[in-house]
Amino acid sequence: MTPPVAHTGTQTGTSRALAFSRLLRVAPPFLVLTLSAGRLLWIVQTYSVNVFVGDQWLYNEPTLFHRQSAWNIFRWQSTPWRQGLGGLLSAVVGPPTHWNSRDESFISAGLIIAGCVLALYLSARLKGEITAWDSLIPLFALSPIEYQSVVGVTHYSHGPLPFLLIIAFCLTWTIRRYALKYGLALIIAFLCTYTGFGVFIGVLCPLVICSDFWARRSSADKWETRACIMSLIISILSLTSFFYGFTFADGVCPPHAFSDPGTGLAVRYPNPLHYFLFLAFMFGDFVGLKATISLVPSILGGSAVLILVLVALFFGLRRRPLLVVPIVLITYSLMFAGATARGRMCLGLGAALGSRYMIYLAPAFIGMYLLATTCANNVARPILLAILAGLALLSSLTVHRSDRDDMAEFHRLRLEWKQCYLAEHDLVDCNRKSGATPYSYPDTIQDRIDYLEQKHLNFYSDQPDEHQN
Repeated sequence: MTPPVAHTGTQTGTSRALAFSRLLRVAPPFLVLTLSAGRLLWIVQTYSVNVFVGDQWLYNEPTLFHRQSAWNIFRWQSTPWRQGLGGLLSAVVGPPTHWNSRDESFISAGLIIAGCVLALYLSARLKGEITAWDSLIPLFALSPIEYQSVVGVTHYSHGPLPFLLIIAFCLTWTIRRYALKYGLALIIAFLCTYTGFGVFIGVLCPLVICSDFWARRSSADKWETRACIMSLIISILSLTSFFYGFTFADGVCPPHAFSDPGTGLAVRYPNPLHYFLFLAFMFGDFVGLKATISLVPSILGGSAVLILVLVALFFGLRRRPLLVVPIVLITYSLMFAGATARGRMCLGLGAALGSRYMIYLAPAFIGMYLLATTCANNVARPILLAILAGLALLSSLTVHRSDRDDMAEFHRLRLEWKQCYLAEHDLVDCNRKSGATPYSYPDTIQDRIDYLEQKHLNFYSDQPDEHQN
């Protein structure tokens, strides 16, 4: 008999073709991740300055100026949020870096990049693979529209760490072993609750536990039922503990801060339409529709994006089985946006355009992408992905000129103030010469500046001077 012929060459060619095909699917997301991360780090390198500004004089109260215990730092309330894990990280990183603000900016950027990597891993866990469409995740997560999170009034708990923890919380719900899943979810939810605006995850955690148990109630045994009930109780207690000793405040809007345009009389709540416009401006700004430049396109486009987010949440809630991860991501961003509108409405609709808010909207777009990839309709899925790709490119393809101007002005102001104060030691005069506002360098911080000088910290440290343009 003639022995069978081995088709080694054909098999090798097939293997190479499969490997090349896989590379084509995997390479684009990591290429986009590398380019987007490099741009974010370039922004930090170019525009960050080693000097505290604005609320940083308050943020560093428990970790630098009047040092507290680790527990007090963790629970320390800075405006409407607690410092949590970010405060502890600051206390650990601050001393060896001499409280260098540029180092803080680089670490903040690193945390956001780490959150983006986790988001890619989350997508792979949900879909079973990484595809070229996953390139949208770094475009949303590392958009330059978020620049204030790394070169503004930076703090680990205001943006970078909450984003990372939110993605980590969602990752726990991809774990099959429910004991490990619940355990990690409770730990991360506790850290989220106390870390900046991650507190909304503390609100969502009990609901997610209930929905997860409800989805598999028919197959759950007695032990699983008890574990679920115990986890639910712990999550509620964790959220309740956050409010112990917490001082409620309406952001910067005190009671009767609003006035009726027609009568001029003080009112407690403005027109509900204004809230919708506030959220529309926020989501429109995320995709590059600047209300300060093009008002009508911003209103129309921002409203369309907001409606898209709401529709995505509606259909996500109708899916069976329930897709927990995308719903959590979208709901979180909407909760944050609503709370921001409530706390900043008295400043006018322009307050919606804060770059420091944009990192909290990124989860909604990542959530919509994850929903779109699971759409069973072969016609609707590519259309949805194409729409999201368009939004991602609008948000992240280039650095908007107005954002570039804002970064350059912020860099100039901080650098000129620092150079002036090092030369003159006159807080008021340097505010006048640099154009800094009393918010940036209030006259109440003189003792803190003296402390930095005495200890050779921050802009008095021996660290190399920052890059100057």
